[in-house]
Amino acid sequence: MLIPTYNSASHIGRCLESAFSQTLGGIEYIIVDDASTDDTLTRIRETTASFPDRAQDVRIISHQVNLGSCAARKPALEAASGEFIIHLDSDDWVDAGCYEAMYIKAVTTGADVVCCSYVEEREGGPCKGRFGASVPRDYDQRLGAVIALKAAPFVWSKLVRRSVFCDSRFRHPAHDMAEDWVLCVQYALIARKWEYIEKPFYHYRINSSSISHNAATRDKAIRIMEMEKNNVEDVAIQLQDLSIADRYAREIEARKSNVKRFLLPFLTDKDARRLWKSTFPEINISMLVNRLIPAEYRVKHAFALLGLYSSLYGAFNTIRRK
Repeated sequence: MLIPTYNSASHIGRCLESAFSQTLGGIEYIIVDDASTDDTLTRIRETTASFPDRAQDVRIISHQVNLGSCAARKPALEAASGEFIIHLDSDDWVDAGCYEAMYIKAVTTGADVVCCSYVEEREGGPCKGRFGASVPRDYDQRLGAVIALKAAPFVWSKLVRRSVFCDSRFRHPAHDMAEDWVLCVQYALIARKWEYIEKPFYHYRINSSSISHNAATRDKAIRIMEMEKNNVEDVAIQLQDLSIADRYAREIEARKSNVKRFLLPFLTDKDARRLWKSTFPEINISMLVNRLIPAEYRVKHAFALLGLYSSLYGAFNTIRRK
């Protein structure tokens, strides 16, 4: 089990308690503290000490310099020796029977990947709801769905056979932001047999302060977009190198359009508008008729392309609310 963490002192205790309370025995825990500046490392050691039966299976990797989430995950993956790999985010938690159920499903079916459902949890409010685990069983449809974000692109809901990571086609994400999506593309590309458990074992905490949920300013939106753009470009190049890019052209286009969306709220700014047009410019026209892209996004992009986003889309929203 790989648990990267950075400044998670307020949540890492609950996360680790849920991990150490699993009914499955023999779990290897690899926790990477990415140079936290709060009490995260102290909380990790305290929680580990309170589970003496698990302590011998825990390895803590502590970075002296903050390297980012991709760099935190990579040494954990390299240090892992188990037959299966799963990630657990440091601000989330899991039900006690989660990994035993997933492991049994993998062993009994011979699956390379086992997915579970999850629940979104919001601070100070009720959970948003239950979300399913299934993706298409057909290989081509599954890979296409993952590329186009039509399947949940989260690594924490997927138990993966270690051999997937050892495959010569596997590529670790090189950039923060959308790194889960990059890894899920690797799973869909390499793993042939997938199974599903519909029980929502995993509790995904919505963190409004995280970078993926907070693009309130133009500069933050640009930062997020550039990081995600780099990962999407890397995957597109990988598919080209494997001579399968043409097969998934519409899916790649849909994924590229999703990158451009970060700048839509800031198109009144001349520099943001220029950057929006120059980001994946090859899809500026074709994405308007790609039905893999939600209709609302296609309308937004059409207005942006015409330079009318600010005025017309405000009216469009008013009409839609009525």
